[in-house]
Amino acid sequence: MHVCDVHMLNPNVRPETLGKQPRRRRQALSTENPVGRRLIEALSGRDLVWLSRETGIPDSTLGGYIKNGISRADNAVQIAVAVKRTVEWLMTGRDLADRANLVAVDHAEWSSIPRYDLRAFNDEGKGAALDHTAFRKDWLYRTLQRSNGLWLTNLLSDYTGGAIAEGETVFCHDVAVNDLAEGHVCIFRIDGAIYVARYSVRSSPGMTVADRIDEEIVTAGELGTGEGEFMPVARIVGRLIGRI
Repeated sequence: MHVCDVHMLNPNVRPETLGKQPRRRRQALSTENPVGRRLIEALSGRDLVWLSRETGIPDSTLGGYIKNGISRADNAVQIAVAVKRTVEWLMTGRDLADRANLVAVDHAEWSSIPRYDLRAFNDEGKGAALDHTAFRKDWLYRTLQRSNGLWLTNLLSDYTGGAIAEGETVFCHDVAVNDLAEGHVCIFRIDGAIYVARYSVRSSPGMTVADRIDEEIVTAGELGTGEGEFMPVARIVGRLIGRI
């Protein structure tokens, strides 16, 4: 006769604590970016997993938006809808309701703005649109002073003169040489490359081409279609939210 050890565990019974990992606390969201702070406020305690489920945007991308701001117009619209706030409030802290000249939403006209990839630009044109985002025409006019002929793109590099970061979404419209005026911020093509700079009708005395490139300036004398000459593609008229 064998006596069983009463301290031995029954192999068919799994202790409740066995194999369980300690529950991880959800880390509180924080940021110094004003857009990110408003997004955290709009979440009202909900986490990025919830927002990702509502918008289809990866939570890693949303985390980047909280840290650095929202860089894509279409994603800004989806986020605004999910948190039941306006895009303008997310981006600037102001609300459309504050604009006395805006008509009621039920009577507003809308414009579908295409977005293009600058890497697809060539002598044939801009290529196919990546997507389209709807904006109120009255808001576009109030903010950018125009509502027609606009398109969106994401910058391929920083433009330090206007504090626009690489990847940021900007509003543009096509521009020809004769349309340029002093101070216009434009996208130029030069030898197949894309360059963002401020246009000037004259160059400063003693400033070399290298100096102007460093200062992000293109002068009238550098425009053309030949090698080493700048050709304007578009004028940048605003960020996703905000006139330039």
